[in-house]
Amino acid sequence: SGDRVQLGQTVMLFSEGPGASADREAASRVNMLGPSSPDDRSAILRSIPAGEGSRVLQAPDVAAGWLKDRLLNLSVMYRATQAISHVLDTDTLLGQILELVFESIGADRGAILLKDESGRPVPKAVLWRGPADPDEKLTISRTIVDHVLNQGHGVITSDAPGDKRFGPARSIVDYGIREAICVPIQGRHVTLGVLYADIQAASALMFNKDGTVVEPSRGRFSQDHLMLMVAIGHQAGLAIENTEFYKAKLQAERLAAVGQTIATLSHHIKNILQGIKGGSYLIDMGLKEKDDAIVRRGW
Repeated sequence: SGDRVQLGQTVMLFSEGPGASADREAASRVNMLGPSSPDDRSAILRSIPAGEGSRVLQAPDVAAGWLKDRLLNLSVMYRATQAISHVLDTDTLLGQILELVFESIGADRGAILLKDESGRPVPKAVLWRGPADPDEKLTISRTIVDHVLNQGHGVITSDAPGDKRFGPARSIVDYGIREAICVPIQGRHVTLGVLYADIQAASALMFNKDGTVVEPSRGRFSQDHLMLMVAIGHQAGLAIENTEFYKAKLQAERLAAVGQTIATLSHHIKNILQGIKGGSYLIDMGLKEKDDAIVRRGW
């Protein structure tokens, strides 16, 4: 790997690929016993179908004991991955992310803001619980959004008008938001935007899947809600990047196909033109020399 072979002005670099050495090391450290090997004393004690894992993650309530508690949040992340991993349209993807947030933490309103080319957060998707007043607007504190983008931390604002971290932000005070969660949408290397959800002061309620009200003691955002939102924000960032990568890949493939077609056409057209050029040269020469044989050959 790394050898260079030069043919004329062309230099070719030989490479085994990034995983070749790792594959060889792994192969040298794993010994696979054949079916008839006397050293193979393994016996299967119990088994479950592969689909059972998906079923448990989709319905964690069927589990019991410690497994049920651990599966609840894991189930949300599993559904998040399942819901958004195959979506190739960005607008549809953002809508599904917000629906997942509503189901996970029981927010009243939510929005996704993504950075534009200048780094300014721009609203790309918004969602209300139930029918929304067409004149109602979701007002988000730019102070909170900037804090999340700059610090890279998810935050909860509880009784926001008195929260000293964000200063006297008019958008909080004027609209009386009691609780809000804002987390970064984190891609592989950069922050793409923010994921925002809030509970309005008028309701300050959370809801179960069936629409029933959660008990008041559980009706406020907690550290668990924040951790779950941060995880969803990261999943969302990866999904958005994958969608953009896929669109870029399609565009590159289209351009490559166009380029290959043009190159093929150009090659054939140049062959035809070259033949015409050679024939016309012979005709011109035959006419000058008054040699009919050369003219006929050129024609």
